[in-house]
Amino acid sequence: MINRKIAPPVNSVSIPDFLMPEKYILSNGANVWYYNAPVSDISRISVIFHAGTIYETNKLQAFFAYQLLKQGSIQKSSQQVAEWLDFYGSYTEMEVMKDFCCFTIYNLNKYAKEILQMVAELIESPGFYETDFEVYRKKQKQRFLVNMEKVSGMARNQFPSLLFGKDHPYGGETNYADYDAIQLNDIKQFYNDAIKEKPFTVLVSGAVNNHLVEVIDNTLGKIKISALLKEISSDVFNVPNYKPQKSYLPKKEALQNAILIGTPLFNRKHPDYFPLMVANTLLGGYFGSRLMSNIREDKGYTYGIGSALATYKHHGYFIISTEVGSDVCADALKEIYIEIEKLCNRKVPEKELNVVKSYMLGDLLRDMDGPFALADRFKNMYINNLPDTYYPNFAEAIKNVNPDEILRVSQRYLSVENLSELVAGKR
Repeated sequence: MINRKIAPPVNSVSIPDFLMPEKYILSNGANVWYYNAPVSDISRISVIFHAGTIYETNKLQAFFAYQLLKQGSIQKSSQQVAEWLDFYGSYTEMEVMKDFCCFTIYNLNKYAKEILQMVAELIESPGFYETDFEVYRKKQKQRFLVNMEKVSGMARNQFPSLLFGKDHPYGGETNYADYDAIQLNDIKQFYNDAIKEKPFTVLVSGAVNNHLVEVIDNTLGKIKISALLKEISSDVFNVPNYKPQKSYLPKKEALQNAILIGTPLFNRKHPDYFPLMVANTLLGGYFGSRLMSNIREDKGYTYGIGSALATYKHHGYFIISTEVGSDVCADALKEIYIEIEKLCNRKVPEKELNVVKSYMLGDLLRDMDGPFALADRFKNMYINNLPDTYYPNFAEAIKNVNPDEILRVSQRYLSVENLSELVAGKR
């Protein structure tokens, strides 16, 4: 009989070695990575293009090109594509990021041939129809206007420029006029320069059998690849002239103010990334963090507040984000900086650090549960050129980090003097 008055023993989290995917090469030279989990006859197939928005020569060029690419081909209209997907019980997602784009297809394997034939058709010969372009532009303009009515949208649109500058590949902001300025020829130009006949990678998870492998090779493997994507010089990603600054975006009728605080940092390859991730989690990276405990639980200024280390392939930044009542904005800012100062000036107690370690290790373990989750983690490694040992190294770093190291990285990277601040709303 179990004695329920006695708590079960607490054991440390054990992180297994990261399970790497299998690999094979298509007839056209494209790499395919896959996780086989034949629980059901469903697969998720992601086509990863290596040209993200940093390859744009005009604003919105990449975003429009990728989104319109999946809407129709020379052979099929957007309506026919939608009906085709619906008939075969498939759906697609298009993730357009700074460093890459991921075209993902969910489908039943028995219809993989029909679906992937269409996907290959879309990639090789997109229609880029004028009517689709105008309809999509109109929708995006309306969405932008709605987003800019929100203080959070206003703040997030301008914050990258505050950290990196308006001309930096990871900086810049979008204006309403940009939607009028973008033309269909700009989209076709991006397709020709960055997508057409350029290398891509395929990542598959789910039920991967010999039939699916053959179908992928007979469809995606027939897409012509004839030219390498031009590499962007690493020099353009430097931020030599960063100076912390404060910015205010007025919105008189706002009931809440959006607050963003941050500083440019580095990517996941930096030797201080792991210990700084622990420091960030302690500050605002989970529900029991110091910022949540103070700003939400104790003061009641917000429904939620968090901090993060956002990383790109060539750079990264630290960010704190929240929305608070306009009448308590100044008080909330004061408390945020108090928590940052505490982190930078006092060693974290061992007990608090151990709670954060347990949370992070458990979170890392959950991130590896199942083929789709494993594929997502591998995609992160692949896109950022991380070593196979990245996740085991991360787990070991979490286990071994100590209060002295947390204090060191906090003082070096998170000191108040290094932070920029943006507030959108009512003074």
